[in-house]
Amino acid sequence: MSAPYLTILNQFLTRQGYYIGLDELYVEFFSHPDFPSFQSITNTLDHFSIHSLAASIPKEQFGQLDQAVLVHLSVQGKNQLAIAEKEGENGIRIWQGEDEGKTVVIKKDEFVNLWDGNLIAIEKNNQKKSYSIDRIALLIVLLSFLAVYQEIKGQGNIRTIVFQGLTGLGLYLSYLVIQTTIRFNHHGSRFCSFSKSTDCERVINSDSSRILGLFSLSDLSLIYFLTLNFSLLMGVSTSILVWVSALSLPVVIYSIYQQAIILKKWCPLCLGIGLVLCAQFLILIPDFKSVFTYNSFYSIGALLIIGSLVFIAWQWLKPFLTVKKDAIEQAKELKTFKRNYHLFVPYFHSLPILDTSITVPDIHLSGETNAPIKILAITNPLCKHCQEVHHMLEHLGQKYPEDLRIDLRFYTPQVDLNDPRILVSCGMLKAYKEDKESFHQRINHWYERGDVRSFLETVGLERPEDEYLQILGKHTKWCSANGIGVTPVLLLNNRVFPTFYQTTDLAHMVGALMKDIKSERVENFQSG
Repeated sequence: MSAPYLTILNQFLTRQGYYIGLDELYVEFFSHPDFPSFQSITNTLDHFSIHSLAASIPKEQFGQLDQAVLVHLSVQGKNQLAIAEKEGENGIRIWQGEDEGKTVVIKKDEFVNLWDGNLIAIEKNNQKKSYSIDRIALLIVLLSFLAVYQEIKGQGNIRTIVFQGLTGLGLYLSYLVIQTTIRFNHHGSRFCSFSKSTDCERVINSDSSRILGLFSLSDLSLIYFLTLNFSLLMGVSTSILVWVSALSLPVVIYSIYQQAIILKKWCPLCLGIGLVLCAQFLILIPDFKSVFTYNSFYSIGALLIIGSLVFIAWQWLKPFLTVKKDAIEQAKELKTFKRNYHLFVPYFHSLPILDTSITVPDIHLSGETNAPIKILAITNPLCKHCQEVHHMLEHLGQKYPEDLRIDLRFYTPQVDLNDPRILVSCGMLKAYKEDKESFHQRINHWYERGDVRSFLETVGLERPEDEYLQILGKHTKWCSANGIGVTPVLLLNNRVFPTFYQTTDLAHMVGALMKDIKSERVENFQSG
């Protein structure tokens, strides 16, 4: 995953007051067929209903901007995404890394040479950030506090108390390391961006981080500190734990060797764990002098049992934690295929054309007669998915007011005139006929509330009227004659939007299809 692009886009949104889950942002952004272009960014922002402005301006006018913007910079022949904003009279502050604090200020003339003149800006949002509690981190804190409290209450010596505190720290660092293996978005990333020589993900997920090809160092680290924590709670003697601590030192040496010699990349989290292990050993060195007693055998037995139970529990639990990461990646891959308008547009032109003419009126939702794309939506007021499609069509109509014409046609095969689908459809036809200006308000009222009685009272319909029943009948007859027996179904320029897509996937295809049709019109005009 190209983490810098995701991190920079997320930081840009955060700076402007928009807080979106990174997993969702990752799927939407990275599944775009033209990732990582500016169009992929603006389309992603549009998906989250964030109004953006992509523009090309004279480079000398950048100093007139009063807010941070996204820009593409050409550094050593490579395009890089960055956040840029004016700094003083002749400086530009640029951010390109993992850490918000890692910014550089360069002179305006230097910036102009790197920048291509294109930018993306969004308005600030006053939405307050909602904070979520990391329950696992909280549990780690509580376990560590409980163990330390028990030592203090039992009048334990200061070395044991410090040892337990280090165990809690080691457990938290191990938790951050585990996040690197099971999540795209993990809190540990903020500790892994000190320089170009640091790469936690590469170190932790490398083959050399697996002992005998079976057990990863990240798993063993978590199991080790959990075992220590529970062992201290169970009263395991430090005279035994000092030997366990000594056995961890070769692992520290191997981890440093792996990072320095094999991978030539450093993992600050791994180094932090190594430092904790060394500190624990140094603290317990005096316990080497302790003699074995009956309590020592209890401690050995308790340690082995606790370690075995922790190991078994982790082996059982880990697959459930990795499922989410796999599901996110699969969702991204599926969406990448479904959004690929480079494949969709030529396939769309090969679809058969239906005769959509009919002797009764449709409901005209928006757009002009000569729009390059005409959408005919086959709908049913009580179809749950039709509500999502309606919201999508309203959004598209507002986004492309001159390029889209949107009409509605009903499919209501029910014969019971008191069926809510018949009643609401008749109500919509009545509302449209009597007051086209307020029709949007009426239909939005229906999709927001879904209350049949309230809607019928609003449009003044007590029972189905023959005029509207006749229209519904011809709508339904046309649908049946053309093999349409479900809702919603969308027709674009008289071609059925493929059923192996979700109807809401249309939002990803309209822009490219519109561009293709306009280009074809220009070519036909020039050749004619």
